[in-house]
Amino acid sequence: FHSKFDCSASSTCTNTGEAFSIQYGSGSMTGTVVQDKVCFGNAGSGYCTSKNQSFAVADNEPGMAFVAAKFDGILGMGWDSISVDNLPQPMDQIFNNKAICPNALF
Repeated sequence: FHSKFDCSASSTCTNTGEAFSIQYGSGSMTGTVVQDKVCFGNAGSGYCTSKNQSFAVADNEPGMAFVAAKFDGILGMGWDSISVDNLPQPMDQIFNNKAICPNALF
């Protein structure tokens, strides 16, 4: 089976208690929204969001769409307007916090 994100295993994770539900072409999923620090690369030297990055954690994916998948999860990188509850995606927060390209003018 697949590994799952465990909010209680992170010292910076907070479960907001906010439920979500998404319909996809191949199925659906439900779960809760949490807030935590998200890093790309090493947590000590990689690019990180603040600890307040919200993201959806699925705990119910009926059907077979994800059972046979060769991955443990999906981190959405689309526009905020099409995300679960319009949550801002991690790369936007990293750019906005100037963790990447601190002198960027865009």
